[in-house]
Amino acid sequence: MIRDEKWPVSRLIPISSASGVEAQERRLASALLAVMGAVPEFGLALLKPLGAPSGKIETYIEVPFKLADGHTIRPDGVIVVTRGGKTWSAIVEAKVAANQLEAAQMNAYLDLARDVGFDAVVSISNQYVSSSTEYPIEVDKRKLRRTSLHHWSWIDLLTTATVQEEYRGIKDPDQAYILEELIRYLSDPRSGAVAFDGMGSDWTTVRDGARAQTLRKGDASVAAVAAKGRPDQICGPHAHHGTR
Repeated sequence: MIRDEKWPVSRLIPISSASGVEAQERRLASALLAVMGAVPEFGLALLKPLGAPSGKIETYIEVPFKLADGHTIRPDGVIVVTRGGKTWSAIVEAKVAANQLEAAQMNAYLDLARDVGFDAVVSISNQYVSSSTEYPIEVDKRKLRRTSLHHWSWIDLLTTATVQEEYRGIKDPDQAYILEELIRYLSDPRSGAVAFDGMGSDWTTVRDGARAQTLRKGDASVAAVAAKGRPDQICGPHAHHGTR
């Protein structure tokens, strides 16, 4: 993978001229990626299950790539992890609120990953997958021969951040504060990262159980919340790193 020193670094407090949902996506993606780089314990908790080494995390936002046909494609983010002579990298596509992943866009990112040499493509949205082997939408499976595809829901990320902050701990107090601020941001419905409407009376119990890691597979409350799931809602409390 070729890196350019001009790539825009993700910012914890981003400034964007965009408005509406597009601005929500840019702000949230930038803040998340910035915290992943600034708080290594959190970043590695997310990335090691995807195959990244335990190394330095660098994150970038809206990196432009020029295609062979002259068009430019601009993923929401790029993650690069380096340790010694090993580099692992991923393209990130983020959707917020009711926005859903699109097959054509994800297939294009898989093509880009193959052509440029990225190891993975990671999507983030409020869509739900019921197991770690699933992906929210259908993609061209032939494109997965050399590139892995993973999915996080925003509630996955909120849960991981909460567990890291409350139970696993952050050594550096300044980094702990940064992670707490991300948790606060993700928890606010105005961020576009959460959608609790219509989840039923069991939602609070399931949400809190996910944060405390006390949920069991057979819990009736988990099944009740999952049954209410729709593509435009968050309906799963567990982390799903789907690869197909």
